[in-house]
Amino acid sequence: MGVYYFAGEDTNAARQAIAVLAGEKKARIQWREAEELRQLPVGEWVEQGASLFGTTLTVLKDVQRLPAGLQEQLVTLLDGAKQLVVVWERRSPDQRSRI
Repeated sequence: MGVYYFAGEDTNAARQAIAVLAGEKKARIQWREAEELRQLPVGEWVEQGASLFGTTLTVLKDVQRLPAGLQEQLVTLLDGAKQLVVVWERRSPDQRSRI
């Protein structure tokens, strides 16, 4: 499927761009905030494959706020991902981060 990277403020235009991507892929959108991710096992951050409801586009917001260890696990999860994922960073991207 693919991993997409968005950077910028949470605006209506940004959400519309994600909705357009979801429409093109015929996917429903699942929003995940960094605080929510801290409470879930990494394997549950992104839906695996198609579900009863079709394809899911998972939006992971502000992952740079996660501890370095969780960021590394995310990179491993997304490496060669077959899922449809948007990594959306609302702050300026950290050039030192592998994300």
